[in-house]
Amino acid sequence: MPGGGLRALPGALAVPARAQGAFSAAHLAIHRSDFHKADLGPAALVTCYLYPGGMERLRPKLEAELRPGAILLSNCFAMPGWTPAATRTADDLYASPVYTYVIPPPPGA
Repeated sequence: MPGGGLRALPGALAVPARAQGAFSAAHLAIHRSDFHKADLGPAALVTCYLYPGGMERLRPKLEAELRPGAILLSNCFAMPGWTPAATRTADDLYASPVYTYVIPPPPGA
């Protein structure tokens, strides 16, 4: 899915529309799909805005499918059990934390 995107929530339209405006249509496509059935292996970047329980359920899929060096950005909620490479504060009403994780190589690699 290089240069592509996957949107799980039908109501989450505003951010993808802005993202498409920021990039050439030849380099970006956003699709609505079942996130749990999608192959995340080709993804270089995954973004999440999930409550802690949702993050916990998503973690095994991310660990199994994302390649080393892929980036996970999480808005508001940290990934349980992971240490962020960076944490920033969004310039929004709530000063929301944004966590950046970089998928490490597999153990022993």
